[in-house]
Amino acid sequence: MESTTKENLTDRSKWVRILYMVFFALAYAVAELLFWLVTLFQAVVVLVTGRANEAALTFGHNLSVYIYQIVQFETFNDEHLPFPFNDWPDETPDADNRWLADDVTQAEEPPAAEEAPVETPAADVSPDDASTGGEDGDTEHKPAV
Repeated sequence: MESTTKENLTDRSKWVRILYMVFFALAYAVAELLFWLVTLFQAVVVLVTGRANEAALTFGHNLSVYIYQIVQFETFNDEHLPFPFNDWPDETPDADNRWLADDVTQAEEPPAAEEAPVETPAADVSPDDASTGGEDGDTEHKPAV
């Protein structure tokens, strides 16, 4: 068992990976800052114009893919080195994004659940039983079965 530990500690490839992990932990911190800047920018743009900025939407989408790649690498779920050692993610967000519509208020929203009328079950008490109370004067009601 000691020899395995010694081999692991002296394995150069494991130390190189750990150095990459430190680098990508710093890259994650920068990406998180960019995430907050894009979030604030988009919030202001939506408040002013009523719709999202398409360029910022695309960048935000690719930034989220990049952050996902970093997390996958950091947690040993993927050996693929993210940007800058490979290409920056270049994906297009969904074309049916409601925040790209000309009039967001008119954009199709998910249908609201219809409220069904609530029916109260009739008590199984005859008018004669309801008028007679128990010892303390309370009327006794039996729930519908």
